[in-house]
Amino acid sequence: MSTKEEDIETYNNLLSFFQSDILYFISSLRRPGHVLSAEEIRAEVNYRLIRYRENSIKKNEESLTKSGFAKLFCGTCKNVVRWTCQGVKPRDVKYFQNKRPNYVVNQNGDTFFDFICSITGESNENFLEFEKCDRMKNIKTWIEEYSDFLTERELLVFKGMAKGLGVNEIGIELGVTHQAVTCLWQTLQEKIKSNIRVELNSSSDADFIKKATYSINRLFPS
Repeated sequence: MSTKEEDIETYNNLLSFFQSDILYFISSLRRPGHVLSAEEIRAEVNYRLIRYRENSIKKNEESLTKSGFAKLFCGTCKNVVRWTCQGVKPRDVKYFQNKRPNYVVNQNGDTFFDFICSITGESNENFLEFEKCDRMKNIKTWIEEYSDFLTERELLVFKGMAKGLGVNEIGIELGVTHQAVTCLWQTLQEKIKSNIRVELNSSSDADFIKKATYSINRLFPS
């Protein structure tokens, strides 16, 4: 049984409403030796609250009330602060272990390790493939100009992401937190996947449609 859209919207609104309280509670739990900042910990808390959103709603309907959601985020904060004291993932732990604070390479105070991390990146193959396909551009145009299944804010987030903007930049434009943008992004992905269906036939365009479908699935993975 899928979660009702109105319940998801209520949950997302509560998450957005409690952002300052979540940050304050994390700050009260965080110790000076914690490798993540309070903002970074909040991002991890938000990620988990969004990831397990449907389970939380199904297990306890009180999570859709202010008091119930407050209990939910407090428990999540306690766990995340404890779990991330040395980093989120093993590679994070290795990152902090490899940092050499006395080896500064520029006037910003960056170590050599920080400097390498800042200039080394990877191209996002999903978006490159998305841009190369004319049919994907048509789908993008249809979503932006002709469809009505996205809310006004979700559509603004979609357009921002299509331009290559990050969640922080989109949040500044919309006047909301980057956590709220993340909520909207996940919700609109689900809507796009549920509203776009491609059926293949024996026409000569079948191969092109398959590639477009593959691109959609890679861009919006389950």
